[in-house]
Amino acid sequence: MKPTKSIHPKKPIVSTRLIDILSRENATYEDHENRKWLFDKFVKLIDRIEARNPSIDDLDLRWVERRILRINEGMPVSRDDVKKANELWRRWK
Repeated sequence: MKPTKSIHPKKPIVSTRLIDILSRENATYEDHENRKWLFDKFVKLIDRIEARNPSIDDLDLRWVERRILRINEGMPVSRDDVKKANELWRRWK
């Protein structure tokens, strides 16, 4: 017996890779799902910076902490902020 086709249409696969989010034309970082995802990425970035540079006065560390506070306050994350975070991620690899 052949398997029957699903009656549910296939949902498009939505990638959460940073490069894919940046390339979306109408990307919004204000919706709950993307903000939570970005928050998690910023926390990982702080952990990464602190593991390699224990100085609490590091400018990159302070920048990331300010962005996390902005996300917690419900302020939108700009496209430039995401690009800067991507650069910091590569730098603190």
